[in-house]
Amino acid sequence: MFAVTGTVTAQMGGGHSGGMGEMGGGMGGFGWGPLLWSLLLLSVVFIVGYGVYTRGRAPAPEQSQTDTALSTLRSRYARGELSEEEFEERRRRLEE
Repeated sequence: MFAVTGTVTAQMGGGHSGGMGEMGGGMGGFGWGPLLWSLLLLSVVFIVGYGVYTRGRAPAPEQSQTDTALSTLRSRYARGELSEEEFEERRRRLEE
């Protein structure tokens, strides 16, 4: 009779069977849930941080185009294709 009771208790996880029958699957009663949630949270923080980092480093498209236009304007002025008045007027328009 005792052997049957001990076997049933061990199969239900109530005895010290030493197997994976306990709640928690061998990780001290906590299981894999907290580890997986921690990894998920860490991944979200990493993705958001990376997005903020790369967005802050990218130059604004308008600024890049203005810099290119000013460079072209300066080159034309240096080659003598524009007078000083034309250069100043166009530079002022670009910087608005």
